[in-house]
Amino acid sequence: MNQKGQKTRPSGPRWERQRLRRQEYKEMIVHAAEAVILRRGYQAATVDDIAREAQFSKATLYKYFRTKGEIVLEILLHFFDDIERELDRILHENLDPREKLRQAIRAILAFHEERKNISRVIFLEKSMSRVLRLFMTAAARQASREDRKFLSLLRARRKRAVDKAAAILSEGIQAGVFRPFDVAEAWGFIDAVLQGITHETFWLDRPLRLDDAVDNIHLFILQGIEMKA
Repeated sequence: MNQKGQKTRPSGPRWERQRLRRQEYKEMIVHAAEAVILRRGYQAATVDDIAREAQFSKATLYKYFRTKGEIVLEILLHFFDDIERELDRILHENLDPREKLRQAIRAILAFHEERKNISRVIFLEKSMSRVLRLFMTAAARQASREDRKFLSLLRARRKRAVDKAAAILSEGIQAGVFRPFDVAEAWGFIDAVLQGITHETFWLDRPLRLDDAVDNIHLFILQGIEMKA
């Protein structure tokens, strides 16, 4: 407590080591859960299975997650965290804005392609379908308190990733490479195209020809936003 009676945030090297260790263990559990769910399916996968896969005791796992459902929700949150980290890396590369945009498109499509199997297993579950419907519609107002809390986290994580992508477009405008436009609106259109490609390959089970898709989408977008000589 500080002098005003408010809780102070822990700090110092020891606390930072503990925080990093906890984060590392949580990620190990999440990756273990992905592997187990892929092998056994969501319903058949148990907390015992996930603990064994992560090489933790069940008691240790419960220190980080109370239920299997919490682990699955963390997997969904990690989707956006991973995209955000990759877009942030691209944003800070010393590259032409056109190439940054191309790499961002490729990263997002490759990310979805690499994880489409775990996505299919999770998203086709009835409970997950319900959460996704809440996420995509105005029905979120009718959701439970726990669902609203999760949806708020999901939207916040997604916004962080979107902000990184939008920053690439802003950089291109400032450099005189892209013409001036509404960055948020433009990325909304780009994201819709990428989601459309993902939807087609995911739900229709069509193989993604990644290089061709990246080339075609990149060219399509540049024709609309590139500054003309």
